[in-house]
Amino acid sequence: MTGLVTRILGRGHPDVHFLSLDARERSFEFGAEAGVLTVAATDALAAAVGVHTYLRTVCAVAVGWDTPGPCPSRSSLTPRPPGGPPRPSTSTT
Repeated sequence: MTGLVTRILGRGHPDVHFLSLDARERSFEFGAEAGVLTVAATDALAAAVGVHTYLRTVCAVAVGWDTPGPCPSRSSLTPRPPGGPPRPSTSTT
């Protein structure tokens, strides 16, 4: 998973921690505090979806198959300001 995060966010990216999640169905949970993103997931696929969902919903950064990486900003894990303009998308789709 760290390889995926490095490909998306680049070297020197903010800290991302992965934890195991015990659930009956494939799922994930995420939270961020003090510059650290924590993703708990049932498996690697769920963890990847968790990172994608956090970037899309909290940080307003869209990453897809055709998105050239890494993201333009190392602060990509920073939540967008409430009520502020969304961060520009890095998605090509």
